[in-house]
Amino acid sequence: MTSPETDPAIPEVSPGQFAQEPVSQEPAARTGIPWEDPELSRPTALGRTLKAVLWQPGKFFRAVPRGGWSEALAFGLLLGTTGFAASLFWNLLSHLGAGRPLGLFALLQFRSLGHGGIIILMALSPAVVLANLGLSSLCLWGAVSLQGVTGPEKFLRVWRIFNYAQAGMAAALIPFLGGPAGSLWVLYLTYKGIREVFAMSGGRAAGVLGLSVLFQAMLLGLLMLGAIGLPRLLLR
Repeated sequence: MTSPETDPAIPEVSPGQFAQEPVSQEPAARTGIPWEDPELSRPTALGRTLKAVLWQPGKFFRAVPRGGWSEALAFGLLLGTTGFAASLFWNLLSHLGAGRPLGLFALLQFRSLGHGGIIILMALSPAVVLANLGLSSLCLWGAVSLQGVTGPEKFLRVWRIFNYAQAGMAAALIPFLGGPAGSLWVLYLTYKGIREVFAMSGGRAAGVLGLSVLFQAMLLGLLMLGAIGLPRLLLR
C-alpha cells in the first residue's frame, strides 16, 4: 500500500498555494456622482451632489453619461418635488397674508386655483413633477436628435441630464422669487449638461435648449386644447 505522501494520484500541493488564492469579491459599483455612490449615506450623497452640480456643473456633467436611470430619477423627483411644493407653499402664504399681490408677484401666483386648489396641487406635487420629468426629457431628446446626435443610450443620457439639473429647484426654498429663479437655474444646468455630455458648442447647445422649450410649449398647448375640447365632445 502506498502512503498519501507517495501516491501519484494525489497532486502535490505547495504550502503557500491556498494563501495565494485570490478571494473573489464583487466591488460596489461607483461613479463620479456622489448620489450614486453606495458607500455614502443619503444625506451626505445629497449634499455633495448638490454642491457639485450647482457650483461645478461642467465637471459634474462630464460624469453623467455613466449610470442608470433609476438613481437619476430618484434625485430629480426629490429635488423637483421639494422645489415645486415650496413654490406653492410661498404662493399659499401670499394668498393668505397679503391678499392681492402687486407687480411682479401678481404674475407668480396661482390666482385662479384658490387656497384649496393650491393645497391639492401641493399634495399632487410628486405626480406633477414626474410627468414634467418625462415629457421634458422627451422634448429634450427630440431636440438633441434633430441636431444629428447619434449613439447608444442617447435618451438615457438626456434623461440623466434633465433629472440632475433639477438641483436648481433648491432655489425655490427662497421665499416668493425662489421658484422662478429655480426654474431658470434648471434651464442653465440643462444647457451645461447638453454642452458637456454631447460635446456641443455654446451656440448649438443653446439652440437645442430653445428647441426643447418650444416643443414643451407646443405640447402644453395641445394638452390644454385637449382638456378643453374633450369635455365638449363628450357632452354632444
